[in-house]
Amino acid sequence: MPDVVLLVLAKAPCPGRVKTRLCPPATPRQAVRIAAASLLDALEAVQAAESAQPVVAITGDFADGESADELQSAANGLPLIRQRGETSVLVDRCRRTLLGPDVDALLGRALDGGWWILGLHDPVAATAVEPVPMSQVDTGTRTRKALQDSGLRISDAPILSDVDTIADAFAVADPVPASRFAAAVREVS
Repeated sequence: MPDVVLLVLAKAPCPGRVKTRLCPPATPRQAVRIAAASLLDALEAVQAAESAQPVVAITGDFADGESADELQSAANGLPLIRQRGETSVLVDRCRRTLLGPDVDALLGRALDGGWWILGLHDPVAATAVEPVPMSQVDTGTRTRKALQDSGLRISDAPILSDVDTIADAFAVADPVPASRFAAAVREVS
């Protein structure tokens, strides 16, 4: 039995539906490649974490998006939850924090007000955040409050940047130049 569950929130990387704010200067095709590369990197990172069960909450269908075969292969065997609407070292550090004393949940907020990682000892505890609207400027704050209101003891992961603009994409890619994500970002001229 794994010590923790690592949840990856994902949208199937379909043109016109993901990373649209990267255009321009990225083309819709380049933006969707960046989204697919980022998701592949994330799946690889969570699967490399020891004593952790990766779970993918997805909007859409991998089969309809960019890198469909590679994404389906990367997610093969992982629990997939249909939803509405970083590096392995960082993910492992988050896992270890979650395993620490007096920690029931780990939340990593994003600079845009959302969050990039949520770790829970008990996956049933995720029901606390079900009513929280995603992709809002206060999603991170509301998620933290929902977790606290349900009695969970929360540890904070580092605050990171979400990728909403091409400048964000280059900033996120810079420290991970060997990643699929960075390679896809470099394709944008």
